[in-house]
Amino acid sequence: MKKKGIIFACIGLIIIIASGFYLNRKENSSSHLFFKGDTSKVLPQNKDRKDTYIIGVSQLPMTMQPYLQLTEGSRVVNDLVFPSLAKKTDGDYEYQLAKSIVFQDDTGSARIKIDLTSAFSDGCKITAEDILYSFMFYNHPNIAYDNKVIYTCIKGMSEYQMGSSDVISGITKISDQEIQIDFIKKSWEMFQAFEMPILHPQDHDYSVFDMRKTQLGSGAYKLDKHTLYQEMELTKNTYSHQSAPYKTIKVVLADLNQLESQNIDTMIINQTQLEEIKNLGSYQISQQGVKDQDFILFNLNNEEMADVQKRREMAESIDTKTLFKETYETGMQSMGLLAGEKEEPNYLSLMKSKKHSLNKSIIFQF
Repeated sequence: MKKKGIIFACIGLIIIIASGFYLNRKENSSSHLFFKGDTSKVLPQNKDRKDTYIIGVSQLPMTMQPYLQLTEGSRVVNDLVFPSLAKKTDGDYEYQLAKSIVFQDDTGSARIKIDLTSAFSDGCKITAEDILYSFMFYNHPNIAYDNKVIYTCIKGMSEYQMGSSDVISGITKISDQEIQIDFIKKSWEMFQAFEMPILHPQDHDYSVFDMRKTQLGSGAYKLDKHTLYQEMELTKNTYSHQSAPYKTIKVVLADLNQLESQNIDTMIINQTQLEEIKNLGSYQISQQGVKDQDFILFNLNNEEMADVQKRREMAESIDTKTLFKETYETGMQSMGLLAGEKEEPNYLSLMKSKKHSLNKSIIFQF
């Protein structure tokens, strides 16, 4: 028997889960376990069903090119089939296909060393050529990709996207294992650029950028079948060094009726469906989306906030727990932001040492 798993978003919104979470066989492994299912209520399964893991999503990929889409289903498939250089998972930033990413001192450049143990589903080892090809593919003027704006932080990318240049001047292949990316300026967008799904052209032609071409990934699984509006089937990538605990993974449309017959192993629900799933009794329910949802953003176009030292001083002066507690519970914006009640360093102590960031007005958007 196999214990089923459900993820629910406690704030009542649909939230995407990471691939490593729903492929974990260890029962009760989640630190966010909300409801423990009853093993006796799990239906007996034949061998094929035990070897198949079924994930319910709110919207399936529309084509065999999920890497060009930003839907929930596409993100689930991309996590399993088309890993990126690095990715934020469970509040941490982890390498995937990159062995290391090192930022150069005092420049907006990053040197990326590739993990040569990674292999695509045709057996080809990943090289810097695949990284360069992926950046050029997504951003080519003939490719319809909604996330192009993210990569305009790279030097020469805007010119390439508009078709005025055939190359991306800010991306240089150093060797088969290493590539350098030059950014226009240091910003948080740099890290998003590393989260792009990496592609490998099946025909090995890196000079042609065509949406109809078959692209391969280096994840634990590979795309096998796609039944439009019904399901997408993934099978093991035998060349991958990543663990693939199931022979087959099916990504299907989320349907609460399918849960009762246990034809879905994992799906994401919102809070309004919580009691209904608990009454089924056979699913473990974990909650996601509780932590790390609040951010303070600085306007880098502001002359004062463009100075990293002043941003650091301001951030250290803010009692964030009190700020968000009063914002959410009483609706009071930025109360005590410039007060000195917080233990040092606080605004007053910084002001005395002439390290303050001046009494600027700040807008918190949340």
